[in-house]
Amino acid sequence: MRARFAGRCAACGGRVGPGDEMYWHRRTKAVEHASCHEAEAPAIVAPAFTPAPEPRRESPRMDTEYAAGVSDANTYLSDKAMFGDAMADAFALEAEFAAFNRGDDY
Repeated sequence: MRARFAGRCAACGGRVGPGDEMYWHRRTKAVEHASCHEAEAPAIVAPAFTPAPEPRRESPRMDTEYAAGVSDANTYLSDKAMFGDAMADAFALEAEFAAFNRGDDY
């Protein structure tokens, strides 16, 4: 399309004058020279996804501790979503005090 008004190219920063061939981005309302728009952008290659290794658990007790940690984390995240950061922190602290008073892991 041809420009009706003067502006700046979003790609190169150059001047786009009235009557110049340009490309208008509807969503961002930015303009580019037709040549800047047609120039190929360098390909971005995403790194290959490497999943994190499973944590080493050497004993059955470590398995139960790991499961308890996952459970505590899930509880914290659901409390945070429902009640917010401050209340989720308070609930986690209350659970920690209760575990201490019961003698769990201390």
